[in-house]
Amino acid sequence: MAGTEVVLPTRTFDTREVLRLGGREIHLLHFQGGHTPGDSVVWLPKEGVLFSGDMIYVDRLLGMLPFSNATRWFASFAEMERLQPRVIVPGHGAVCDLPKAQRESRDYLRRLVDHMRRAVGDMVDLQKAIDSLDQSAWRHLANYDLLKGGNASRVYLEMESR
Repeated sequence: MAGTEVVLPTRTFDTREVLRLGGREIHLLHFQGGHTPGDSVVWLPKEGVLFSGDMIYVDRLLGMLPFSNATRWFASFAEMERLQPRVIVPGHGAVCDLPKAQRESRDYLRRLVDHMRRAVGDMVDLQKAIDSLDQSAWRHLANYDLLKGGNASRVYLEMESR
């Protein structure tokens, strides 16, 4: 690392910033967060390419962290869908198309949010809510066994705090 100079950011943006580099428009977009509150994406509208960062996971189960927000993440995913990307470069997994991202990220978030919202509304206790959540459609994804229980627990707690 000898000779490396740290260069700190000098600009920030709230929801959108458009950069023009070499005749190309590069959109920096922040929707509502999700995996982390600061999650943003890079959108190349002319090319139809979305660099989603950790807003989209494919080939492995997404991970809910203590500061993740499944409801906002799901809403942010809807914003990304409106872009109708042709190609997605996800935060985890191989480059993919929108249908694969929908199956492996959006549909999983929907299952977590819907199930846990209903469980909390019906006053089902945490362990019963986790045990009754069918996540088997995502069993083929890497880290499934490692992450499924924590994801369910964190989303239940999020729904409980609403």
